[in-house]
Parts: sequence; structure tokens; C-alpha cells
Amino acid sequence: MTPDLPFRASAVRTILSASILPVFSAILLLAVTQRTAAQQDIFVPERPGQTWGTEVVAPGTVHFEAGILMQRAAFTPESEDGSLSGGEVYRNTTWQLPAMMLRIGLAQHVEVRLATKYMRLNWRYDPNYFDGTTGAAMQEGQNSGVDVLSIGLKTTISQEKGWIPQSAFIGSLALPSFASAIYDISQPAPDLALSFSHTLAKDLYFGYCAGLSWDGYNPGPLRYASMMLSFDLDERMDLFVEYGLEAYRHSPVLHSADAGLVFTASQNLKIDAWAGFGLGDPDATSAAPRLTSIYRPDVFFGAGASLRFPSLLGE
Repeated sequence: MTPDLPFRASAVRTILSASILPVFSAILLLAVTQRTAAQQDIFVPERPGQTWGTEVVAPGTVHFEAGILMQRAAFTPESEDGSLSGGEVYRNTTWQLPAMMLRIGLAQHVEVRLATKYMRLNWRYDPNYFDGTTGAAMQEGQNSGVDVLSIGLKTTISQEKGWIPQSAFIGSLALPSFASAIYDISQPAPDLALSFSHTLAKDLYFGYCAGLSWDGYNPGPLRYASMMLSFDLDERMDLFVEYGLEAYRHSPVLHSADAGLVFTASQNLKIDAWAGFGLGDPDATSAAPRLTSIYRPDVFFGAGASLRFPSLLGE
């Protein structure tokens, strides 16, 4: 999702409401009453990477997934001949410290998801380029706060059989007023996606997904898609490579590539690390580049862990 302009807001306030607690308690109670023994041995975290998985949390089981992510973006306009006459006009470094997701198995092939993150954004921009002023000094600052709370569901659509892939639907809704002021949104923002996976060979897997995501301000959605190829190096270490793209309205399509490792520390703990970069330099020669192009991360890296609590809700 494209971030808001970092220089249009100031004060930071955290207004996470205690009304989440009754809802969360009801979800836990429902999970207890509907838990079955199926799927208990499957532990496939949603992180890392950009591609939604197809595995659903087992009934009565809880996954807690968290990690840090750094993204850096810089934009330098180019002349038609490719020269960098004007110099860099924008740079930001974004940290998610951390990004968190709680996944709870409600029933067989159905899970509920709660996600949020703490954001810290360091930015600098040239008002002469963006605002049309002359002789103004470079502006810079920092914004920190809690990002929006997202509540969603994931459900299995089909199981893998021959050429038919395993598939799942993921739907979530980001809620206004459950974030710091700088990252709050004006209206509920849905995110809808389909994910698919194939077993290509022993220890070799291919997954892909596509979806639509709204930002809470604009009526049009961001379209995104990604694909991931993963390989089991041994019983504990997995390697993956990934390609992703995003397209917003009539802006240029933004491409990225990344790769990472996932280490199985125990039956209920996985540790991951991954890194990637943006491909191409969209809109650099445009006289009026889209903000999505300006914000496109040039490089990013992350690390985190996923915990499974198979008996947290009772046997």
C-alpha cells in the first residue's frame, strides 16, 4: 500500500481502543468450541515475502508472526537524454518496528487475522520541485506511530489435486481511528486477494497471488500480484525467490524482486530473513511523476520469527 505524504501531517497520537478486547475474546471462545484435530501438524507462516500462502491455521491453533522491515526510497528526476541534472528531490527510510500478525484457526479451513505495525519514517524532500517554489531549503523530518489495524479472514477454496492448485481467499478490512494520527485513514480500506500453490517436485513449490487493496482515502484500488518459488534445502532450511508488481490507476507498474531464507528452529518456531530491490526507474523522465513512482522502494530487507501455539486454547 502506498504511504501517505510524510510532510502533510505533524502530531502523533496513538488511539488504539479497548473495544478490541471483547471482540478478540469472543473470537478465542469461538475457536475453542470449533477446534478439531485436523491440520495440527501444518505450520506455514504468512511471512516473509509478498506472496500470500494457501495454508490455513489449524482449528484452535494460534500463530503469532512478527518482524522488522526496512524500506528505502529515493527519487532523482532525469532529463530526456538521461542526465541527472536536478539532483535527488526525495528520499525516505521506513522502518516497521515491528510488523505483527495474529492468526487464529476458527474452524477447519477458516482462520481470522489481526495485523498492525509500528512505523518510523525519516524523510527529506525538495519543495522547489514539489511545490514550485524557488530557493527554498530542503525539508526533512520524522514521523512515528502505530499503523492501521486490519481484521480479516482466510479460507481454503480448493485442495491441490493434479493440475488443480491449492487455493485460498484472503479478505481484510483496515479500520479508521485505530492508528496514530499520521497513519490514520478516513474510511475503511478493504484488501481482497486470491492465492494459489503447486507442488512442482519433491521439495520444490510454486505459489502466486493477486489482489486489490484500497488505501482508505481514494476510491480506486491498488492492484498487486506476486509469485514465489521455494525450495527445501534440507529438513530445516528453506530458500525462496520472489517477483512482485503493483499498479495504481494510470501510474507505471512498479516491479520488485526479493529472496530469503526460512529456518525451522523447532516444531513451533520459524525464523526468517529476506531482502529485495525495486526494478527499473519508473516515471524518472516525466515532468510530473506519480507519487507511487517516487515512493517505490529501491531496496528493502527484513527479518522476523513465527510462533505456533497449538494447545494455547486447550486440548
